[in-house]
Amino acid sequence: MAQCAAGRCLITLATGMAEPLGIAVDASSVYWTNYYGGTVMKVPLGGGTSTTLASGRPGPTGIAVDATSVYWVDYKDCSVMNVGLGGGTHTLRW
Repeated sequence: MAQCAAGRCLITLATGMAEPLGIAVDASSVYWTNYYGGTVMKVPLGGGTSTTLASGRPGPTGIAVDATSVYWVDYKDCSVMNVGLGGGTHTLRW
């Protein structure tokens, strides 16, 4: 539930994350990386249930999103990965 004061409403989107680092936003969701958790996550802008888009990654950090995919950098193996907005199999891009 949102808490509103002075014309602003704050919504807790997620809790208990393992060192979230990168963040990206599109028209419907917020996306982030959990460095120590090795995951890439998303949640609707208005709050709700978080979805794991990718897991088992070695230190995901920076993140970006376009109309079809989420892209991130894995710090520990210097790779750029992507996965569809709905999750699934992630792919090595570079």
